[in-house]
Amino acid sequence: MNKALDLIITKKKRMQDFSLFQKNGATVLWDKLTLNAYSLDKKHTEFFNKLLEIENQEEINKFIIREINKSPELENELIELLQDLNLKKESKNLRQLNLLISQKCLLGCLYCYAKKGTYGYPSFMKPLAVKNSLESFLSIFDNIGMIQFFGGEPLLNLELIEYTIKLIQELFSEKIIQKKPDFLVESGLGVPEEIVRKFAKLLQVYPEIRLTVSCDGPSEIQNILRPFKNGKPSYNSVIGNLNYLKKYGQPHAIEVTYTKIHFDKGILPSDLINYFKEELGLKESLVFVIPVISKDPSLALPRDVEIEILYEYHVKMLKSVKNVTSYPRYSIDKFKKHVENTVLSYVPSKYFCDGGIEGYAVDTFGDIYPCHMLVGMEKFKIGNVGENIEKLKMNLENFALKQKKIVEKAKYDKCKNCYLENYCSGCPSANYLLKGNMVPSFSDCEIRKQTVKELLLEYAKITSQEVQN
Repeated sequence: MNKALDLIITKKKRMQDFSLFQKNGATVLWDKLTLNAYSLDKKHTEFFNKLLEIENQEEINKFIIREINKSPELENELIELLQDLNLKKESKNLRQLNLLISQKCLLGCLYCYAKKGTYGYPSFMKPLAVKNSLESFLSIFDNIGMIQFFGGEPLLNLELIEYTIKLIQELFSEKIIQKKPDFLVESGLGVPEEIVRKFAKLLQVYPEIRLTVSCDGPSEIQNILRPFKNGKPSYNSVIGNLNYLKKYGQPHAIEVTYTKIHFDKGILPSDLINYFKEELGLKESLVFVIPVISKDPSLALPRDVEIEILYEYHVKMLKSVKNVTSYPRYSIDKFKKHVENTVLSYVPSKYFCDGGIEGYAVDTFGDIYPCHMLVGMEKFKIGNVGENIEKLKMNLENFALKQKKIVEKAKYDKCKNCYLENYCSGCPSANYLLKGNMVPSFSDCEIRKQTVKELLLEYAKITSQEVQN
């Protein structure tokens, strides 16, 4: 028996992970387990069309043998396709540690869920809380994938960023950790210029730091949504700081909170992405447009509008590469990069969100929560980094078990047979803030599925044309 046939017999259910997308001569074989996408030529399209239609195992066996006899190279292709590339098993690594090093902020964002960045307790994290955080989590997990410096405004506590990185370097040199984490700073840049200059010096010493800037768009939006607490406009200060940091290769990303105010002014996500990349010259920065989390009707988007807005940029990209008369124009390279960033580079996950499982937030007092959005809510407090390690480990394990029951996609009928089961994500914390429970919303499933399918098919069409040329 050949190895390919053996794999198909022993992994009968594995074949259910594959879907064929076809349109206008383009065919994509999608593997929902690994999130791999394969552009198929005519011969392979015919082969997989027939294979995926056959239900009887004996008929499958006959078909495979017959086709491999005709095309021997198919055997190795099937072996590669069917390798046991399961979703990663429960890791002993912590994916993300979110340190709220500053529960103070100079901005007064209208939609802030964190009581203007203070979470009800304006304070700075002390070095001992960082030390305890690293010692506690590294006694339970082998490594930390990312340390995120959060707030409030983390740049108000610059010294602690440097202290944390130095501490990590010591742990690495002493071989207590095998790999240094990534470092991400989340800032609104609403700080005095001298602080930004100090931060720039830190970036020169530690170029591995990545910066994400929260900014909501041009002045007529930014000054409404993200003013200083004293009511003064923040746009000029924030953009001045941002421009200063550009010469240090920052920011890595921009995060926009999209609101009804944007929508009412006719500003769409595609406009915001173009604004930051073209008008502000941040061509290499990623731009994420996130719907606001708010119950305020002057800020929140109606759900049907929110769903449409979520996919507006993808749709405009598709129109642009399909129709030369559409506007705005996007280059083929820009479209390909977009698909690679938003679909092809995704890591499969069986959870909507792994907060409280492989990611945690620690506030200035050392209290541990599954997510920064839930900081200060007693019912979500898991423990404290200063407490007994065995007790903390038990608390983390118990919380993770409860959280998995909510965020594991396989528990929901809508996800079980969906080809995007391991691709989709969601925010249980946002659901809790808006609805009082963490149950995911499935209202954008169909548009998400259709959008991903269209993106992959257009990508396959473009890449196959490039190969032919």
